[in-house]
Amino acid sequence: MRRFSAGWQGLIIVALAMSLGGCARMPRGEWRIETGRARVVNDRGERKPRMEAVALAQRDARLKLLRDVEAMPASGSNLVGDYVAQDSLIGVRVRSLVLTARQFAARYSDDGAVEVDMGVNLEDVRRIVRDTKP
Repeated sequence: MRRFSAGWQGLIIVALAMSLGGCARMPRGEWRIETGRARVVNDRGERKPRMEAVALAQRDARLKLLRDVEAMPASGSNLVGDYVAQDSLIGVRVRSLVLTARQFAARYSDDGAVEVDMGVNLEDVRRIVRDTKP
């Protein structure tokens, strides 16, 4: 995985390689990308279905994205999380943006672990805060 420094507030944008060996085409704009990880084993030590592990890894990535988006500066000294706390409409829009985050890649290991790379466009986050400021 190669890391590139973004010009905006020192966020790191990760150029991802798809699990099939090709290069993932990074869409235009600045993206915040997080990796969610999950390993699912049932009570008897057997691996559970892969779909369940993927869903848990996606949930983990979305939680990390939400945390990062809320810690992102919005304007001046205010963070996006400050606006989310002030206005429920901004909170709903930010959470729905994170809920619909784009999945870039998924990696599966033999022991049942799954890693999923998901991201949100930072310009969309800025637009939500700018257009719905209280």
